[in-house]
Amino acid sequence: RAAAGTPAPPAPARREMQAVVSVGRDDGRLSPLTDEAPSSALPLGNVPLLLHQVATLLQAGLEVLIVCPAEMEAHLLLLIAEQPGVELVPVEGYLGDAHALRAVAHRIRGDVLVLGGDALVGDVIPALASLHRRNACDVTMLLRTEPPPEPPAPAAKSGGGKAKKPAAPSRHEWDVDIVGISEDWRVVYKRPRAEVDDPVRLSKALLRRSGTMAVRTDLTDVQVYVFRHGVLALLEENHRLLSIRADLVPFLVDRQFQPLHVLQDPEHVPTLDPLRSPAGADAALFGTEDHLRCYALVVPHDGPYCRRMTTLSAYLAMDRDVLRLGLPSWVPLEGVQRRDQSVVSPACEVLPKASVRSSSVGDRCTIGGGSKLNGCIVMTDATVGQNCELINVIVASGATVGDGCKLTDCQVAPGASVDPSTRAKGDVFA
Repeated sequence: RAAAGTPAPPAPARREMQAVVSVGRDDGRLSPLTDEAPSSALPLGNVPLLLHQVATLLQAGLEVLIVCPAEMEAHLLLLIAEQPGVELVPVEGYLGDAHALRAVAHRIRGDVLVLGGDALVGDVIPALASLHRRNACDVTMLLRTEPPPEPPAPAAKSGGGKAKKPAAPSRHEWDVDIVGISEDWRVVYKRPRAEVDDPVRLSKALLRRSGTMAVRTDLTDVQVYVFRHGVLALLEENHRLLSIRADLVPFLVDRQFQPLHVLQDPEHVPTLDPLRSPAGADAALFGTEDHLRCYALVVPHDGPYCRRMTTLSAYLAMDRDVLRLGLPSWVPLEGVQRRDQSVVSPACEVLPKASVRSSSVGDRCTIGGGSKLNGCIVMTDATVGQNCELINVIVASGATVGDGCKLTDCQVAPGASVDPSTRAKGDVFA
């Protein structure tokens, strides 16, 4: 205690939060669209995903660092130009998003929000940051509940038509996590499903400390995290941590409820941050062995917007969401046609009797007369011939679709051509 008449020491100042957009290499699921450019460069409503992300973070009042493999620097510089409050940091020898975060740790002054390069979120960042501060967390992650599966199609009647195909799964198997979460949204177990053998085994000690816990597979990690500044020191000392989702987050989750002398072993975590305190949080939550804290903000599938561009179907759905919902509302979209829920660039040519619905058409494109587009993305310098019918089709930059084509659920690679009168469903033209 301070002596009588001596002013009390000032309370530790709250550190400023910064944001990191982690642009990584594509895992192949969006190929060939991402063979030469990252998914962050793909347009949503004719605006690259990266610019939607930057606008969201700037709107939240955050300074933004964009980290990427060194070979992507030139491409991303063309997108962001010289926006105030935004800096691009190329990473040599890129090994993963945790490795990239380690590379810029010396530039981060306080807690840090990390946004995956394929994620698009709406106005959910303030709530995530508030939960992080309120519970004095080491990591707070954003999880989205998946919609319930569609009921199975009824069996075909005897002598009737064909039975409907079962609905496609809403997520790729790589994106499914097993999450153990308590009633107060504390995450006490988290692993990618692909890395876990059945059955899931949990220690009795963990179950005693965590109380009532549900083990769930219906929560999608949107790959938006807020980390306490002290976690960056952990990264500096543990170079084996390369992926945030697969390495760093499970590393933190598994080391909750550990005694302090174990946590201060360099093999576990570094000395705890002296500025950390339960100020603003429920002090009763801080037990003698409660020095690492991992929580989640769980949003329903029909709640605040948050999705990842991991598959072609997800990409098309996100484009429609941007057109339908105007997400994020602070990104200006040129050529919006509200009636048709479409964005058609003023610098393109749509010939007579052509219709464009729930679609995006980029600069210097041509849509031939009599063609019908529904749920499509037509990128810069692409051409769609006359009398075509395209449903859920992505026509990449510089590609050409010949006259009279009927395509459904197809992808036309950059610079590729589709012969006239082609009929196809679910094909890739490269």
